[in-house]
Amino acid sequence: NPDNVFEFWGEWDKYQITGRGGDGSTPLEATVTEDAPEYVWNFSWRRVINSNTSLHVAYTGYSGYFYLDPASGYDTQGHIDGDTGEASDNSTYYYLADRYRHQVVASVSQYSDNFLTGKHDFKYGIELERSRTRSRAGIPGNAYYYEYAGYTYGGNYYDPVTYAYVGYYTYDQKGVNHRASAFMQDSWQINDRWTVNPGVRFDFNRGSAPGQGNVFRTQPISPRIGFAFDLTGKKKTVLKAHYGRYQEGLKSNYYQFMSPHASSAQAVYTYNPNVVTNFDPYNPDPGLLSSSQPEQRYKMDKDIEHPYMDQYVLAFEHDLGNDFAVKAELIYRRNKNFIESVSIDGDFDKVVGVGEDGELVPLYNQNNLDDTLLITNPDWLKREYSAFILT
Repeated sequence: NPDNVFEFWGEWDKYQITGRGGDGSTPLEATVTEDAPEYVWNFSWRRVINSNTSLHVAYTGYSGYFYLDPASGYDTQGHIDGDTGEASDNSTYYYLADRYRHQVVASVSQYSDNFLTGKHDFKYGIELERSRTRSRAGIPGNAYYYEYAGYTYGGNYYDPVTYAYVGYYTYDQKGVNHRASAFMQDSWQINDRWTVNPGVRFDFNRGSAPGQGNVFRTQPISPRIGFAFDLTGKKKTVLKAHYGRYQEGLKSNYYQFMSPHASSAQAVYTYNPNVVTNFDPYNPDPGLLSSSQPEQRYKMDKDIEHPYMDQYVLAFEHDLGNDFAVKAELIYRRNKNFIESVSIDGDFDKVVGVGEDGELVPLYNQNNLDDTLLITNPDWLKREYSAFILT
């Protein structure tokens, strides 16, 4: 009826590739098969309560996955010929990503000309979000092999050698996002020359990892204020300004390394395939170990802050008549509170390296690979953007 409108839409698509990564050195058997369908939906209800007030409620969501499956299965190990670069038998990796999101939004819009002074277009509401992510990666058969048939150096012939990469880039990262947000805003026309736009948003973010509860907690406040002023009172020349703080969305990659299986130990074994004919990647001979890296241990900063952007806009508009107008804008943006991991007990030696242009640059060698990485907001990280736009 005229006071109630219900709307629904749904969308589905798929993206499929056979032979992803194939080229002249990678036959079909050594590629991955991509399967990536997704669903998006939205239910909404708009209710006209009276001539000055309306209600909007919506439930929307997303569900999809992105799978890169090894073409020859999960048990067959891949090989790379170190002399020719040709791959065979199977892919050397797989990757599986699952994503789900559910969100409810409710807002009320209200017009008033008897509050304080002037005219108001109020809007206030809430948002509720719950989303889940899972990202998995690994090696089919727990290892892939880089094989050299043999080589000569200084006239001497060396035996063939095989490098077995065991457990490289193997992980199972999970996260569940819970977000509750509330906002209030107003478009306040004080008189024929002044319009002010105040607003504020509150976000309550929680991210949980399996078996550890909420490992990520932020509750940022985002104020916004703007105005438009008719400089001459003739509706020909307007000065506008606005400041707003905008928080990043809640993402599981802020804390997914807190998952119990977020990373794994990595190792490289070197052997002569003519001597070792039955290499077992699930129980390798420690005598063949040539290099290894244990699991990195992550810790969350208890005072973690949410990433945000501050934006400042100053604009001048003038109507020259005859359907011709000019507008000049200054825009400045600053991003802060980036989330990164920082080693808090790493052992580093400062060395000197050579840059692209031959200049000397400071670098660091890390002596220990079992250090603790703190997920935090390094205060030296920032991003700035400035623009002048003439229209």
